[in-house]
Parts: sequence; structure tokens; C-alpha cells
Amino acid sequence: MKKITLLSVLLIALTAEIISQSCLPEGITFSNQSMIDDFQNNYPDCEIIEGKVKIKGDDISNIDGLSSIKGINGYLTIKSNPNLLNLSGLSNLTYIGGDLYIEENPQLINFIGLDSLSSIGGYLNILFNENLINFTGINNLTSMEEDIIITANNSLTDLSGLENLTSNVTYLVLDSNPVLTDVGAVQNISSISDMIAIVDNNSLVSLSGLENISLDALQSLMIKRNSLLSECAIQNICNYLSDSIGTVNISENAVGCNNQEEVNTLCYDGIPESVNHNMVTVYPNPARDFLFIDAQGSHIEEAIIYNEFGQILDIQFNSSNSINISNLLSGIYIIELKLNGLITRQVFIVAK
Repeated sequence: MKKITLLSVLLIALTAEIISQSCLPEGITFSNQSMIDDFQNNYPDCEIIEGKVKIKGDDISNIDGLSSIKGINGYLTIKSNPNLLNLSGLSNLTYIGGDLYIEENPQLINFIGLDSLSSIGGYLNILFNENLINFTGINNLTSMEEDIIITANNSLTDLSGLENLTSNVTYLVLDSNPVLTDVGAVQNISSISDMIAIVDNNSLVSLSGLENISLDALQSLMIKRNSLLSECAIQNICNYLSDSIGTVNISENAVGCNNQEEVNTLCYDGIPESVNHNMVTVYPNPARDFLFIDAQGSHIEEAIIYNEFGQILDIQFNSSNSINISNLLSGIYIIELKLNGLITRQVFIVAK
């Protein structure tokens, strides 16, 4: 599949070169604003740059002079541009044959301007962009070849803009993004083959949205030092922990994802459920002193609380919709509910 995707990128590049004028096989570095402003005068027929492109300059505030570029066969690096406000000058860029690096651009808040970009032949590296909020503007990106590395973007709250990416990727690295709360925008990625590393994202509470990505070929899973992350037991990770011979490092997260054993417990699927999970809500989760149950009007005939080892801690008959759990220590528990003769089990966390 990777070879097919790469072939598609090359065919796009070849077709574009046939109908467009190519130039600069050795590539080009734009180091100041005047080089960008003069580009179309200096290279009036250039629409496809054959080599690599680097944009790096203290006085670069816009890249509007690059609007004639439709394709780059090499990689594109946009790095260390303290005054660059947006990427609108790349609005006609449809493909990058190599990697895309966007690094240390403190004024960028999104990627508006990359609206035409549909394929990347290498890595997507987004690093140290301190005011980047999300990936809006790159919404038409559907295919890429290698790793997604998103590191140290201090204002990044989510990955919106990557919803249409459907490729197989090798690495997914989310590292040191302190206000990242939602990773669901990458839910349409087909598979991750080598590594997932989710590290030091201290506002992330859940991995929800990643559960449909195939991890069948994954070699390494690292989830560590995400101080609020308690929901890691999504289906594909549960499958990986159960079946894989790859490496696992789950540590220093919140209760529920603090180590591999906790995640394994949350992946536990006990007795087959006769009540649809969606028909019963147990909240809050994590809880402290009381657990509330919304059974949508069904009578709770019996409630049994188990610890993570399957030992019964409490049984209540004809229970109300609130259960006192103030005597429970911090940890992972299972509540079994009998509703109108039917059984459901759900996992909850006590955090004190």
C-alpha cells in the first residue's frame, strides 16, 4: 500500500511537470522578504520546483510571492521565521514530494494557505510553533508516506485540519504539547505501522478518536507522562496489548492509564452484556465519594462493585441511582448492574 501511495505522489508530480514549467533542480533557499517578492520576476515560468525549498528569514512576513508554485519535488522547510503571519502564498501548492517541516514560526496560528495541498511524499513535522492552535487550512491533505511528528507546540489544542488524512503512516508522535486536549482529528488514518509515542501532553485526558486506526503491524507503543490521561483503553490499544509481541511503555499518566496493568484491567470485558452500554451512564468517572447511575428509567435491582482482581467489595439491592463509594480507595473498579433482569458491567475509577 505504501508503494502504491508513493506511486500516486510521483504520478501527480510527473503529470504536473508535463503541463507546468519546472525549474531549480538544485532547490532554493529564501532567506529574506525580497527574494520571495522577486521570485516570479526572476523565475516567470516556474510552477514546479524540482529540488528542495527552504524558507528561513528574520524579515519574512509573507510568502505571497510564491503563489505561482504548484508543486515541489523535494522537501519544503519553513523554519525560524519570527515575523511570518500565515502561509497564504502557498495557496496553489498541490503536492510535496519529500518532507514538510514547519518549525519555529511563532506567529502562525494555523495552516490557512495550504488549502490545495493533497499529498506529502515524506514526513509531516510540526515543531516548536508556540502560537499554533490547530491544523486548519491543511484540510485537503489525504495522503502521506512516513511519520507524523507533532512536538512542543505550546498553544496547540487539537489536530483539526487532519480529518481527511487516510494514509498508512509509520510513526505518530505527539510530544510536549501542553494544552492539547483532543486527538480525534486523525481518526481516519488507515494504519500506523511502527510506533505510537504520546508523551508529555499534560492536558490530554483521552485517546478517543484513535480507536479505528489499525495497529496490526505496530512495533512499539509509548504512552507516558501525560498527567491527566486516564482513558487509554480504546479497542485497538486493547487488542495490541492482548495480541502484540511489540514493546509497550505505559507509565506516569493518570489513574486508569498509569501503567499497562491498569489499561489491561480497563480492557477487561467480563460477562457479555445484555444491556447496551449506551443505555446506562455511570458518572462522574473518575469519581470520588458518590457514583451516579442514569439507567433511563430502568429499575436497578442489584449493584455489585468488584475490585480490579474480581473480588466483590459491595452488594446493594434495589439500589437508588446514587451509590456511596466514599470507603473505596483510589483505583480501578467494576460495577455490575442488574436492570429489569438484564446485566451490564462498566468500569469506573476512584480518584481521591
